[in-house]
Amino acid sequence: MYKGVVDHPEDGTHSMYYFGQQGSHARQSGDARGLFGIGRVEIVRDRWVGLGADVPTATPATNGSAASLRMTSKPVKLPTCAYASVVLRLSLNAEVSVGGNISVALLDAGSGAAVQGFGLDDSIPISGNRLAACVGFRRSGGAGGAGTVISNDLRPAARAAEGNILKLDFRLRPPARIFAWQFRCGEV
Repeated sequence: MYKGVVDHPEDGTHSMYYFGQQGSHARQSGDARGLFGIGRVEIVRDRWVGLGADVPTATPATNGSAASLRMTSKPVKLPTCAYASVVLRLSLNAEVSVGGNISVALLDAGSGAAVQGFGLDDSIPISGNRLAACVGFRRSGGAGGAGTVISNDLRPAARAAEGNILKLDFRLRPPARIFAWQFRCGEV
């Protein structure tokens, strides 16, 4: 079988072409080659393997929606951003279909408790098919101390964690999948 891979940078996909045939490689007298063909597979960038669930689990949640799947990472050392004008963000490569979402909590690596203001209830649920969805959290007290503000700056959580080490707690409401996550320093 022959394989070839072609990158398509304009839409972030990779195409793989292959050739296959029915029958043996050794041609013997009277041996017909059988069926053959060329095929093509297209895969979205960085989507070879994912964790999640495609269908809701058998047990419904108490509010009638689909039960969720929980995954917790090993302890992760957060990067330190070099400049005060730069924020620390978490982005997910995720595919979430209609009815699903993904929420993230930042946990203290030692106790396993959510860092104040970075729990699952504070997380803004992610939906849609996104290669770099920025995770955001609700903060109370906007300008003048009133209302709710959404922030994607994780520096307060990094400061609260001993040695900048946290665990990530993902709650996936199916159909949802995570392919990758990444911490990045970026402009405010």
